[in-house]
Amino acid sequence: MASGHRSPGIDPKKPGGEQQRAKILDAISKGRRKGKTRGYRYYDSDLSGTTRYFAGINPEHEIFKLEKSLHRKPKVLELGCGIGATLKGIERTNAELFGTNLNFEKAHKSLKAKIFICHFGQLREKLRPIGPLDFIYANASIPHSAHFLQDIQTISGLLRSGGRFLFNYPLFSREEYESVEKALTKNGFEIIKVKYADIETDVPPYVFYAQKK
Repeated sequence: MASGHRSPGIDPKKPGGEQQRAKILDAISKGRRKGKTRGYRYYDSDLSGTTRYFAGINPEHEIFKLEKSLHRKPKVLELGCGIGATLKGIERTNAELFGTNLNFEKAHKSLKAKIFICHFGQLREKLRPIGPLDFIYANASIPHSAHFLQDIQTISGLLRSGGRFLFNYPLFSREEYESVEKALTKNGFEIIKVKYADIETDVPPYVFYAQKK
């Protein structure tokens, strides 16, 4: 596996943001993926738990920053937490942790996080009692949904204004990138960064980091 990443990123707030976006689109068009997404639809969520899958964007570090800015415990959700490897690492923060999974047996019994057994279509109903969330992330679980646009709308509804959403996603064309971009914008998100995770694995290599307006 490659030890690092070579990530064209998009930061709309900085000069040259549109040029960075153009680089992403060009990279997709030229097939920069090199076949690394082969088999992503059958990705084993039990293998989750390394920030390399987020192209160097560390969920734990982002949550620490949220703690400082909010002056309270952030509410954090992992969509499709598998055995909870990433959640386990985030326990070092003071955040209130939640996870969703299809099968409780896969989740660590020792996790401090509360695990909800549900699919994407049940998110709003199941998570309503915990109130607005501050940070949601998903490692390779979004591509398993057949209703991407609807799920982005649901995820937006779970976040407070200013909340963050971090996820990875497979892209095979400029049109697919633009559809993801449009779905985020339509549902009240501002894209902070888009990066390419250059690692030898079957997880989706394009990483989106967005903030709800």
